Amino acid sequence: MFLLSTILLHKKKYHLNVNERNSRLSTTDLFLEIIKQSVPYIFTDSSITLFFLIDQYTFNRAMLLVKHYSKDQLDFFYALFAANANKLTTIVLSLAVAMAVSLTPLLSSMITKKK
Repeated sequence: MFLLSTILLHKKKYHLNVNERNSRLSTTDLFLEIIKQSVPYIFTDSSITLFFLIDQYTFNRAMLLVKHYSKDQLDFFYALFAANANKLTTIVLSLAVAMAVSLTPLLSSMITKKK
């Protein structure tokens, strides 16, 4: 087992050394690519936060239009309404954005290759 792990580690290290010599990427190019990839997440998460802020300020007024609840009841209802919704929504939408960002170039390349 030790011999196998040593061989695999040496092989992996050899491949890393070969790849380091072959690829010359600048740090600025890497940072620019990271920034380009993060823009959809930033817009999506900031819009989600904005919508939750709008919900927070309009929930009591909207519920008062439906029925006259006390302030304590409205606070309790909002706590139920917003307990984990923001966490779940953020997770689901982040996954959706990640899939869209990663699949769009793949699909467009497949369309251009007509597969």
